[in-house]
Amino acid sequence: MKGIKKSPPRHPERVLQFGEGNFLRGFFNWMLHQMNQKELFNGQAVVIQPISSGMTDMINEQNGMYTLLLRGIQNGNRVEEAELITSIRRGINPYTDYKSFLHCASNPDLRFIVSNTTEAGIAYEPNDQYHHAPPSSFPGKLTVFLHKRFIAFHGDLSKGFIILPCELIDRNGDQLKQIVLRYARQWQLGEDFEEWLEHNHFLNTLVDRIVTGYPKEEIGKLTARLGYVDHLFNTAEPFHLWVIEGDRRLSGELPLVDAGLNVIWTNDLTPYRTRKVRLLNGAHTIALKLHEPGEIILKYGFPIGRASHRIEPGEWVHTHNLRTNLNGVIEYQYNPQAAIVTQKEDSADIFCPQFLGYIRDNGEVGIRNEIWIINTVGCVNKTAERLAADANKLYPNLTDGIFSFSHPYGCSQLGDDQLYTQRILAGLVRHPNAAGVLVLGLGCENNHIGEFQKIIGPIDENRVKFLSIQETKDELECGLQLIGELVNYAQSFKREPCPVSKLLVGLKCGGSDAFSGITANPLLGHCSDLLVGYGGSTVLTEVPEMFGAETILMNRCSDESIFSDTVHLINGFKEYYTRHNQVIYENPSPGNKKGGITTLEEKSLGCTQKGGTSPVMAVIPYGGQVQATGLQLLEGPGNDMVAVTALTAAGAHLILFTTGRGTPLGAPVPTVKVSSNSELSERKRNWIDFNAGVLLENRNLSELAETLLEYVLKVASGETRCCNERSGSREIAIFKDGVTL
Repeated sequence: MKGIKKSPPRHPERVLQFGEGNFLRGFFNWMLHQMNQKELFNGQAVVIQPISSGMTDMINEQNGMYTLLLRGIQNGNRVEEAELITSIRRGINPYTDYKSFLHCASNPDLRFIVSNTTEAGIAYEPNDQYHHAPPSSFPGKLTVFLHKRFIAFHGDLSKGFIILPCELIDRNGDQLKQIVLRYARQWQLGEDFEEWLEHNHFLNTLVDRIVTGYPKEEIGKLTARLGYVDHLFNTAEPFHLWVIEGDRRLSGELPLVDAGLNVIWTNDLTPYRTRKVRLLNGAHTIALKLHEPGEIILKYGFPIGRASHRIEPGEWVHTHNLRTNLNGVIEYQYNPQAAIVTQKEDSADIFCPQFLGYIRDNGEVGIRNEIWIINTVGCVNKTAERLAADANKLYPNLTDGIFSFSHPYGCSQLGDDQLYTQRILAGLVRHPNAAGVLVLGLGCENNHIGEFQKIIGPIDENRVKFLSIQETKDELECGLQLIGELVNYAQSFKREPCPVSKLLVGLKCGGSDAFSGITANPLLGHCSDLLVGYGGSTVLTEVPEMFGAETILMNRCSDESIFSDTVHLINGFKEYYTRHNQVIYENPSPGNKKGGITTLEEKSLGCTQKGGTSPVMAVIPYGGQVQATGLQLLEGPGNDMVAVTALTAAGAHLILFTTGRGTPLGAPVPTVKVSSNSELSERKRNWIDFNAGVLLENRNLSELAETLLEYVLKVASGETRCCNERSGSREIAIFKDGVTL
């Protein structure tokens, strides 16, 4: 296939551009092209390569032309538009053709200088000299060029430049000017030249556009679509913003605004810079269009609230100008929509992944071979802790560990509260990650062993032992003897290959930020779909964090009965709030808000993405266990500790837990922490197991989901231990709604 066949337009070279990388070609050159298309500028850029290696040869081979693909959300709609950009006339490498670079200084049509020298930078290099061909630094090259201009036109003030640096440093124009003046003095270029420099306009600017660059993974498909080969193919998101601090009269010479571009000329860049720093330091939301008061604001394609004040394009959207739409109980209609999940049935026998698990005597599969001590009542917490510590010393390396889980309940509870406690604890007793369980009771509690056994149901006496410590002389001696019997039983199990369809994964988020709904949660959704496609199961909980996004799940329910169960799940939790005289929307925590999340709808729309696109196959009551396969919803609050406990009790072998702010919390089962941003992953290596932040660095979502599933299988096989396992962060908490006696 041949290259670009179109003949390039020929306009005067009116812009000298330092930098030929993806950003300027996806930002300024695109803007220049838009002005030319509307016949507002009729000029092209001559591109100067700022360092010795670069792309000017390729630019000249393609006659300055290249394709820019804009894709993303624009005005609430998904767009994908490819355009051939023709605003570059030619490229010059000053390291091989310094003479041509300097010759540009005598071009009377040149009026603008634009730069984004990301590798050379706006920096002073003390070893640069005027006679170097060229000086190594960008400001050094610029100083020589400006001096040649000064000489060529005999100091004519009208031949000065409007200089627009795009480098992401504070007050970039001011800093560039200071370094140029410093070189002028160092090289003794004369006071007349220094005075002439003062009549050039060094403008401070702030740029904003996500330019994702050359689409290496997709280039074959895109080339086939275009019908030509383009080695300079570039991609970017539609949103763009250029804030320029300078005399508004200059905007007439560079009619960016008249071309319909999102460019702001201002007398003070400070508030715009403050806003961007806030956005960069923590993921936040900005407006892509004007929103009048009361107007619905969309994110992820769904409402996240209403504007409480007028919101300008590019303005920060947060608690000061956005309010929730949520209210009380709603009547829902079942509008089934086809769930999108990749099925692997045709190749399951050949390609279905496996992990090494422990096949229990009842046919269930565990991914750890541990001994758990489950307390019927909080009064025995310290005894259980002592037993676990002593047993780990007495029986070292014979199992994957012996653990106890403290809680304050099991007595002085009535009605549902006691039943909640019993169901959760019974779920832990049944959990297949525990090869053996010691149920430890006091003897006089409401949830005494005899009463608790009714909830547990049938047991394997080799696997589950009971000890009521009021009835024994030495509870430690007796407890260690029973644990020894459980250890011997546990040693009868060895890891064996198990199909991934046996795996049950809990889905959870906590300490979320505004990146969570963009990176980590969608990643879990893709991974969940992969697992479900192989016949496995995933469980989504945190019911209050479905408010505002619940219809997405409802319309994916596999049948109307499941839909009705989901409606009851949602409205039941709303009634729980109103029963306690609380509004249903007071959910985003202070940390969530600091991380950029504003309303519960916004949080929910991010949260529910963990469920991917699979159909909802079942709704499980709090304290219940998973019986079906596929994606299921579990009744439970958003509280991290309560939620991970409910997921564990429901049978989750491990939990995928996304976070943008970070948390060391762990469940009784392996808790894989997935960071929404790379900064957190780097800073909290002792908390974070997997980094989804690389999705902001042009990683492919589907490929990363495959990598995450591979990591999950390594965790399941015992090849990898999660941070919570290594740190001993294993905790439980139980939901409470009633009185305490």
